[in-house]
Amino acid sequence: PLNYSLTLTHALTWVPFAHSQLCTPSPIRAAPATPQPGPASVSVNNKYPVVVSHVKDLDEFYLQIKNKDPQLQQITSALTGLYQTTQVSPASLVNLGMLCAVHLGNEWFRALVIQVTSSGYIQVQMVDCGGTQFVTLKQIYPLEGTFLNLPFIAIKCGLHSIVPITPSRSGGFPKKLCEWFERYVRDDRANYFATIMQKTDDKYLIDIRDESPPSEGPDSRLSTVELLIQNNCVKKITSFVPPVAMAPSGPTTPANAMP
Repeated sequence: PLNYSLTLTHALTWVPFAHSQLCTPSPIRAAPATPQPGPASVSVNNKYPVVVSHVKDLDEFYLQIKNKDPQLQQITSALTGLYQTTQVSPASLVNLGMLCAVHLGNEWFRALVIQVTSSGYIQVQMVDCGGTQFVTLKQIYPLEGTFLNLPFIAIKCGLHSIVPITPSRSGGFPKKLCEWFERYVRDDRANYFATIMQKTDDKYLIDIRDESPPSEGPDSRLSTVELLIQNNCVKKITSFVPPVAMAPSGPTTPANAMP
């Protein structure tokens, strides 16, 4: 069977290559810390079918373009197949900004080193599914060169131009609201589309809407931002000022209830 890769000349375009092309002779060719390929590109004022792959809060979550979603499985499968069939040792050292392969469970993922703690744990950014993980040096492997130039699949986003009406103690979005948002945007039955409203230095500001056939009730066609505003959870602002981190954990709400 064929595996698939991305080309830099046309981001998010699949071209086939034989599995034998990935399984180059050992040792793995280590990828340098730079350059980094960066995330898959999207354009302001355009709308895309999306899957939300990871949620931290309303100001930081990660999506994948839905019609390109199989790319994550293809990259993960190709990495896992390569590293399971090729003898390679974990990295002997890491640098901040190093693009690497991380072994989690029975799979390998592409990740970016973003912090080395005093206790020896290493924080990595999961560039294809979003979010971060703390791992040990034994879980980090040099990234085979074939995977170095593939655009990152996870696209970092935040909801556009809103702030909480009742902030958390730290001034950010309340944890209960963040938990509701994660349940809402990760509903497998929904058909989400994201409209790209603005690009900042490190992410895209968006609104997201479920465009599956409408269910009963007046809220069925509202976007996420409209739904939050209507339920007095957030208010619209004219200029974007990002909120700070979430408050400590609190009681949760039922799956279908707004905070």
